[in-house]
Amino acid sequence: MHERNWHFAGFCLPNCTMVPDELFDELLPHLSGPELKLLLCIMRRTLGCKTDAAAIPFAELLQATGLARSTAAAALRALARKRIVFIEQAPGANIYRLHIAGGS
Repeated sequence: MHERNWHFAGFCLPNCTMVPDELFDELLPHLSGPELKLLLCIMRRTLGCKTDAAAIPFAELLQATGLARSTAAAALRALARKRIVFIEQAPGANIYRLHIAGGS
C-alpha cells in the first residue's frame, strides 16, 4: 500500500489501552521514533491484555511498526539497555516484559 493512498478512518470509542503517564512525562524525550513504535506495540500486547509481559513474534513487531529488521533489532536493544523493557529470549517469540516500578 502506498502511503499517499492511505488515510486514517478515525478512532473508535471507548476502545483503548491504558498508557502510563510516565511514557509522556518522562520517557518521550529519551526515545527515538523506532523505540516509541516498538514500546507502544509492546504496551498494546501487555497492558492492553492486563499483563506486564507477552510473547510476541519478531515478525509481528515488524509488521505492526513497519520498521526494517535491523532498525527494530537496534531499537529493542536500546529499550532493553534503558531498562524500559526486559527481553527474555524464547524459541518462536521472545517474551517482552515492561519495567514496572517496584518490580524487576
